[in-house]
Amino acid sequence: MLPIRRDIRFALPAERIKDWHEQGPVISHFFNALSLLFPQGELFFMDSVRHYRGQIDDPELKKEIQGFIGQEAMHSREHVAYNDLLQAAGLPAHTLDRRLKFFLDLQKKHLPPSFNLAVTIALEHYTAMLAEILLSDPSRFGDSLKGYQQMWYWHALEETEHKAVAFDVWNQVIKPGPARYLLRTGTMLTTTVMFWLVVLDFHVRLLIADRSSGGTLKGLWRMVKYLYGPKGVFPRMLRPWLHYFKPGFHPWEHDNRARLAGIDGLLEEIERTRRGAKGCSYRCLCTPWVLDLWLQQQGDQGAPPRLVRRPQPSPCLAMKVFMKQHQIAAGRVRLQLRIPCHGWPQAIFIAQE
Repeated sequence: MLPIRRDIRFALPAERIKDWHEQGPVISHFFNALSLLFPQGELFFMDSVRHYRGQIDDPELKKEIQGFIGQEAMHSREHVAYNDLLQAAGLPAHTLDRRLKFFLDLQKKHLPPSFNLAVTIALEHYTAMLAEILLSDPSRFGDSLKGYQQMWYWHALEETEHKAVAFDVWNQVIKPGPARYLLRTGTMLTTTVMFWLVVLDFHVRLLIADRSSGGTLKGLWRMVKYLYGPKGVFPRMLRPWLHYFKPGFHPWEHDNRARLAGIDGLLEEIERTRRGAKGCSYRCLCTPWVLDLWLQQQGDQGAPPRLVRRPQPSPCLAMKVFMKQHQIAAGRVRLQLRIPCHGWPQAIFIAQE
């Protein structure tokens, strides 16, 4: 199956980045934690497959590799934009991204390419399993905010479309035999432990940083049911995860390509949502110190900058994110400042028609 690179943009309301899922902030931040893995993770996948591209003779697989790299590049770009919204909302997205980049760069530098490719096919199997869970069960998102739903469905469909590409590269470039099987299955075991530890770490850090999420017992109980309940993520994932350990395993043994028939309808829905986002606005809460610094920089370039005592989302960063998300040209965003009697000032950006 030939993966197709689709250049898609999404309407993600920035003010809802911390609470877009119908089940509240705790579940929202579970998906937000997954999003933080993708920019660096997708680059790692592309590099691992690209390393072996010169050893591939099959012209059809070469085309599939090109499509795989194109899709992963789009996923990385859109999750960078998604994660910028987290950063603009005062969450440590960029810090966590840099930390993950450090460890993945270290791995690429010091571990053999065959191991990195084994990690890639293990994580590609994980993304395929998670994609199938999302695509087969609409209740996973329910009445969550449309733009965010659409982004995750798009990502899930494209992960399904290219789920076997890295595995086919593996089969062609790694010599068959017991060593290949042991490397593949052993790497899946270590990758499973590391993957969920990183997801848990990122999830907890987002919850700690977002004090408004509360971390209430009710929210945590929803999280437990979402992951471990009878229809939870882990029970649904167990059987396809075990299939990976079969000696003759291939991702298309579970042939779910019928799901891909929904791509065209999803693309039309995404475009309707984006058109409906015209004229939208974004409110950025910021401390008085940040607002004062920004006003000083914008209105009086000769004045010395004042100390910002707490790192908070600045109107400058928020405005850039807002314009990038909605593809608004410079000069087409109107700024309003609202200073309430109680609470923090707000910088309000309004996209003009």
